[in-house]
Amino acid sequence: MLTVVILLPIAVALAAGVAESRLGLARPVPAQPGQQRGISFLAESLAYVGTLLVLAGSAIVTQQRWLSLTSTERIMAVTGAALTLLLAGFVVRWVALSDSRRLTESVWLASAVLAAAATAMTGRGYHASVLVLAVSGQQAAYSFALWLHCRRELLAVAAFAGLIGALCSLIAIAAGGQAPWLAVALGIWLLGIAWTVLGVGYPQPLGTSVAAGAAVTLLAPAIAVHQYPWVYGIGILTAAVVMGASVPLQNIVMLVFGSCALFCYLAATVFRLADHALGLAQTLIVVGGFLICVAVATVWLAKLVRGATRHSGRAQARTA
Repeated sequence: MLTVVILLPIAVALAAGVAESRLGLARPVPAQPGQQRGISFLAESLAYVGTLLVLAGSAIVTQQRWLSLTSTERIMAVTGAALTLLLAGFVVRWVALSDSRRLTESVWLASAVLAAAATAMTGRGYHASVLVLAVSGQQAAYSFALWLHCRRELLAVAAFAGLIGALCSLIAIAAGGQAPWLAVALGIWLLGIAWTVLGVGYPQPLGTSVAAGAAVTLLAPAIAVHQYPWVYGIGILTAAVVMGASVPLQNIVMLVFGSCALFCYLAATVFRLADHALGLAQTLIVVGGFLICVAVATVWLAKLVRGATRHSGRAQARTA
């Protein structure tokens, strides 16, 4: 039954998407921008209120009969609610003749949450790592299938969150429960990468948080370095990538974060791995040399960032 609960929403979403594309049900109709915006705002507001009322009423009815239902009936009820919201999102697209509505995004996000809840209820008897893998994998696949039809930010965030959970559970299963800190560190590291990628891909709502995502990515390897020294390599590589990415992104904050993280990881690596082999004096010399190199690289990259910022500003001024 777990397989059916996992695959059913994904199959319905893909089938409805194929039918939609072949029948051309979600093709946008050209209209005057001002008029379309007013009608859309009013209709969307009413739809939000109506959806909340329906969900509230359904929750009350379900709560009244929840204790008398068997576990199978509860799973069927939650799965049915997820499929109902899925089809409701498609109906909104077909009626509004648009594939990028916020209402569709909200309805489908609620459907993804309910589908994950149904999967968790079905796999209650499995091991915790297997259950997390099933829920996260289903969340990632289902949210990605929905994102293919409605490319909005929240659906992408849900897909990334499911993917991160699935990867962390796979690491925990492969390690046999012996590497919890490694699983946590890699999970947070992947979360920071996803956060940064989403900020770059969706600059309008998430662009200001790119530096925060980079900071999470840089700090994550520090969680597991005390048990696994090879994680220092991930931290050093991540810091170098963040410093390099700060130039095309014209983000001086990312450059500062990357420089500090690179120095910390390099210094910690030298003190931990080379202290016994080189001695204290030689280790200090090596760390000082690394610090000078990081300072030079930071100054050079800062000049590149400022130059790219000035160039883009001049280009915008010429265009204006």
